[in-house]
Amino acid sequence: MSINNGGVEINGSNGYSYGMRKLFSILLILLSTGTIFAASFSQERLENPFPSEENLLEFDFKSGKNDLGGYTVHLVTIDTGDEVYTYFGHSSLEVEDPAGDDVFFDYGYFSFDDGFYLDFAFGRLYYMVSASPSFHRMAEFENEGRTVREVALELDDAQKEGIINFLNYNIREDNRTYLYHYYDDNCATRVRDIINAATDGEFRAWAEAIQTGWTKRESASAYLDKDLFFSFVINYLEGPYVDKPMNLYQAMYLPEVLETAVNRYQGTESTVLMTDAYRTKYAGMPFFAKAALLSLLLLLLSSVSAFSKNRLAGRICDILMAAFFLFMTILSAVLLFMMLFTDHDVTYMNANILFINPALVVFFVESLAGRSCKKRGRLALLFLSVMICALILKGLFPMVFIQENLAFYMIMASVYIPYAVKWSLSCHRNRKGMNKDARDLL
Repeated sequence: MSINNGGVEINGSNGYSYGMRKLFSILLILLSTGTIFAASFSQERLENPFPSEENLLEFDFKSGKNDLGGYTVHLVTIDTGDEVYTYFGHSSLEVEDPAGDDVFFDYGYFSFDDGFYLDFAFGRLYYMVSASPSFHRMAEFENEGRTVREVALELDDAQKEGIINFLNYNIREDNRTYLYHYYDDNCATRVRDIINAATDGEFRAWAEAIQTGWTKRESASAYLDKDLFFSFVINYLEGPYVDKPMNLYQAMYLPEVLETAVNRYQGTESTVLMTDAYRTKYAGMPFFAKAALLSLLLLLLSSVSAFSKNRLAGRICDILMAAFFLFMTILSAVLLFMMLFTDHDVTYMNANILFINPALVVFFVESLAGRSCKKRGRLALLFLSVMICALILKGLFPMVFIQENLAFYMIMASVYIPYAVKWSLSCHRNRKGMNKDARDLL
């Protein structure tokens, strides 16, 4: 429909055309995201050069031939350190012999040489087991200021002999490398598998019957939340893989949980070998609470950026928001790469890519240039529409869409809403102006 008066034409189909374009854009982004999900879901895990459980089946833990009464096998637990890769702590096995030649067996060694960074980027995390004198390792832990505890494993001679034979086989040059996984195959799970093999599967059967009520994300948060930046990045990158409920056996990827489980299984208590008087366990705010505070800050900045009539205040907030958008653009590009082209399976099927993706570069460019909120408002409205659809699906099918990412819905909603409102109000004023012009022409 059009009204022509004095050469002026107002086409009433514009709103309809724009609505169709917006709907098409939403469908396009959902379709492309579905393709990303399919690609990430179809990835296959790399072959492990030394699978723990398969190799343990080759060893006898029942019919020992030697008297090993003078030997003791200890589970040694080392608490968290200062470096990021020590946040979860560490588990080791220590074999004490009557001659005093005590040896530490560690499943946590890696080298920064030989293409480590490239392998890490693609999810090829090759770690090694090593054997070293106990006094040497204890000196290292003391220098790092870490708390160390040990508990003797209650084993008969045949079980001790089986463990020692396996460890000596495992540290050979051809056998020492394995494919590390953050949650499924690390220093603690390797030790757990050895204990389970020595007990003929009884340890696993006992632990799998105990439901923890935790997910991997929840259990890891106690160790990651002390570092806001690191916990923010990890929580964004990790998808629904880490949001499934765990039994106690699965939860033993954490050294402290492994130690607690062994003591509970045996009815024993650990002995403290050294204590760090300065480093204590984190007891501050959880990540979600920090995310709520961050959301309030971002809501303030984005609101001033969108609505402030003070040019200086608006420009400062624009620049601050541009820095945030640049960071999220880079981080989402990393997630996209990890989902599509790497073996980091913890990132697969990550719903965060729906509303935090490299399209945020538009927000960065517009905020840095200090332009009007037109483009930012349109894209913000699109992302908000996608978020609402995703939340509806999450509410309707909670057993399917299990990813715990409400913190990022909250963070990004606080950013998108002011720009979407600003643009919507502008469109409303423009429509009122157009309607007024049409009435005047009539």
